[in-house]
Amino acid sequence: MLSDNDFIKQLENCTLPADQFDHVGHLRIAWLYLRELEIKDAITKTANSIQNYASSLGAPKKFHYTLTVVSLFILKERMMSDPAGKFETFLENQPDLRSHFKDLVHAHYSQERLSDSRAQESYIEPDLKDFFEPFSGPDDPLS
Repeated sequence: MLSDNDFIKQLENCTLPADQFDHVGHLRIAWLYLRELEIKDAITKTANSIQNYASSLGAPKKFHYTLTVVSLFILKERMMSDPAGKFETFLENQPDLRSHFKDLVHAHYSQERLSDSRAQESYIEPDLKDFFEPFSGPDDPLS
């Protein structure tokens, strides 16, 4: 496995082999940025990195902004209760992030809402259940 620094560098430079950027790769980059940045900046950096990488692979339509933001919200919530020092340990402690991530997303969003064309380009609010308290109110990271 690549070191965290090499993983970030290769993703940002769009040189990361495509087989190393699966669902776990998406979680890893979000986790790494969340460890270093405030949520708003982590969202921006994660979204930009993934979007640029997808475009470099000739797959810009695979990028989904709302799902990216939701991933960071879910990870941030988990990181608040599990500040594991290594990503692998964090995933071991949170196995549903790997195996049931769609269920976690669908607790907040209907498939219809996620399929809305606006959701791919910008963040749209959940239609089933809001996210936890630190993401609402005047400190909303998307404001």
